[in-house]
Amino acid sequence: TKINDLPFSVIGSEKFGFYVPAFTGSYKEIEIIDHKKMGYHMLMVGKVVNEKRIKPGSSPLYHVGFLQLQKSRYKNIEGLY
Repeated sequence: TKINDLPFSVIGSEKFGFYVPAFTGSYKEIEIIDHKKMGYHMLMVGKVVNEKRIKPGSSPLYHVGFLQLQKSRYKNIEGLY
């Protein structure tokens, strides 16, 4: 998707200049320091090189991988709300 076609505005990150949605509360920029091919997936190891808080008090949103979720004890989120 072209940046101009996105339904939201973006800002450039401080260190690498990556596009970040303008509604973001905060972001971290990660430098990849190692990687390992694991079949169809790639395990990447990195370190945080820049952290920016844009909106104090905002809640972070995380991506949880399928295999990580499989071994967790989380119940189905249906019914929590």
